[in-house]
Amino acid sequence: MMDLFKKYEVMCTWNELKEMQNEGVFDIQSHGYSHEIPEFIKTRDYHNVEDDIRLSKFLLLKNLNKESTHFAWPKGVYSETSVQMATKLGFKALYTTQRGANTYDLLNVKMLVVKCKGSRWLRTKLKIYSSLLLSRIYSKIRL
Repeated sequence: MMDLFKKYEVMCTWNELKEMQNEGVFDIQSHGYSHEIPEFIKTRDYHNVEDDIRLSKFLLLKNLNKESTHFAWPKGVYSETSVQMATKLGFKALYTTQRGANTYDLLNVKMLVVKCKGSRWLRTKLKIYSSLLLSRIYSKIRL
């Protein structure tokens, strides 16, 4: 299926990322270099986990003159060891794919999946996920 798309059709170029960053609307941060971090973690290949994270940080600095301090785990896969590595490399916020309300734990930032369901749907979700109590209740009853 991926053969149907050319790389430039599904990924941003460095020039496009520079333009987005310079507009001040987007903040470009790290998401790893190879997307193989989940496999490296699964096989406990932490040398490659660290190299992948380090290379992503280096490339943002080199190509965008951007010191990346936020990291989103590819496919949401991480471990205690990989969190320690990321913080050692200077990341201050680590993003998961877990749903829920966020507290002050910047090493486990949860997300809200935004869908094309209209503003009423989004307002409701924002209300739920901005409350730790509502978020916990919702996660227990959600199918």
